Amino acid sequence: MTDWVTIALLGRARGIHGEVTAISFSKPERCEALREVFLFPAGTPYQVESAWFHDHRLVLKFAASIR
Repeated sequence: MTDWVTIALLGRARGIHGEVTAISFSKPERCEALREVFLFPAGTPYQVESAWFHDHRLVLKFAASIR
């Protein structure tokens, strides 16, 4: 058993600014306060630049990563 909690299921790209839609499984205020998430199956951490709701769908923008 792990301590991971699924907060959203990522959908498709939105617009031209690097945003992605998601179906939220959590409270709106919790999603809007996100600063870092781990995307699976790899468990890779990503910084969240912004998160908000549009038409009852979560929209996330991840910070550009330098690798």
